[in-house]
Amino acid sequence: MFKPAALTLALALFAPAAAAQTSLGFTGLDLRLGLNGLEGSGGEASGRIDFAVTEHHGLQFDLSLEDTASGVVGPAGAHLYMTPAPGQKYGVFATFGDVDNRSASYGTVGGEALFALSDRTAIELRAGAGLMTSSDMDLIFAEADVYHDVSPGFTLTGGLTVTDFHEATTI
Repeated sequence: MFKPAALTLALALFAPAAAAQTSLGFTGLDLRLGLNGLEGSGGEASGRIDFAVTEHHGLQFDLSLEDTASGVVGPAGAHLYMTPAPGQKYGVFATFGDVDNRSASYGTVGGEALFALSDRTAIELRAGAGLMTSSDMDLIFAEADVYHDVSPGFTLTGGLTVTDFHEATTI
């Protein structure tokens, strides 16, 4: 089964497939701290907590704080998912974020899936739509990420995101 350490290094907002749920209630907690080397950016902190609702269903909540060149961003997310078989996870998500000291916020909704291709490799897919209030723009997006455990504690991650922005209102 896919190791949770693989997703600890990823910035994805989705729980790892290896979080086997054998009982109900609290099943996992993930805390991360990091530094961003981009000019004008600083550190980031994030946390994720996971709860089993039934043997095959769960809820996950995410919260983070990121110091970016555009300002401090505080995104939060919620995920409702099911695990029909070992190494498979499907669900829906909603996120909301706000930029500090600016009239800028955004939100997204969509669907996501995570598949363990082997004991060391997994693929994550996500698609959805969103709205950015500061620029009156809406968007649709699709993402694909691959995680591969090279060794315990070292994971290679790669991904592709395609986003199409539209004006939310036209004059």
